[in-house]
Amino acid sequence: MTHLNRSMLKDRFLLITAAIVFVIVFFFFSKFIGAENVLLIFIGLSIFEHLRNIIKTINKNK
Repeated sequence: MTHLNRSMLKDRFLLITAAIVFVIVFFFFSKFIGAENVLLIFIGLSIFEHLRNIIKTINKNK
């Protein structure tokens, strides 16, 4: 198995794990603070994560 295939499998595993965790956390929190608020929180966190990755990439290319 090449390095590319191994990293693709790892990425797929992380994606599936993240989806499962998202569903569990979403249902857990939607009982307390409402589904719309949970979705807004997750959208905000994902935007923050994308911005962090963009800043890391810019700093790496300097």
